[in-house]
Amino acid sequence: MSGLCNVFIIDNDTFGVAIVSSKFNEKNFWSGRWKNLAEVKFTSSGVKVSGTVGATVHYYECGNVQMNTGQDFSSEISCTVSATNNYSEACQKVADLIM
Repeated sequence: MSGLCNVFIIDNDTFGVAIVSSKFNEKNFWSGRWKNLAEVKFTSSGVKVSGTVGATVHYYECGNVQMNTGQDFSSEISCTVSATNNYSEACQKVADLIM
């Protein structure tokens, strides 16, 4: 399985996380892709994480069958958001939620 992760700044207190992973198995006639796009917003009381998770599966032996599915999500995490602790607690809780 191969994948890619990007983190990008949206504004002063918000950043985005994009994660994509693909698996291709030509020998068994299938392929699949998992993708996650999340927006992470730091607030005074914690972190708000929202986004979409999606999966695509393609099976093409003796025909052509595809499945696409996705799910929106949103969660608020209560934690200390402070530059004095290098945002470590907030970042660890966000990583635990997304991964």
